[in-house]
Amino acid sequence: MPLLSLAGYVVGGAFLVSFVWPGGVGTGDALVLAAVGSWIGWPLILWATCLAASFGGLFALVAWWRGPGGGDRTGAPQRDAVIAIREDVPFQRL
Repeated sequence: MPLLSLAGYVVGGAFLVSFVWPGGVGTGDALVLAAVGSWIGWPLILWATCLAASFGGLFALVAWWRGPGGGDRTGAPQRDAVIAIREDVPFQRL
């Protein structure tokens, strides 16, 4: 069992090292994946990485949809400006 954890640590850490060098992910991400690899073992580390990337993409889409105001849709000036541009009307608060 300790060898399985050690192998998971090495595989999990080495999996993201190739992305750390060009700046795709941070060093902390590689260390967390190494820790998760030591916990679940090396056979499941690829599935854990794909699952984490999927949830990260989902959270990014939700943050993109909510916009820079963080979801404050009540009287957001960004929304009013976009409506004014789309309808070709002078800017006014709705």
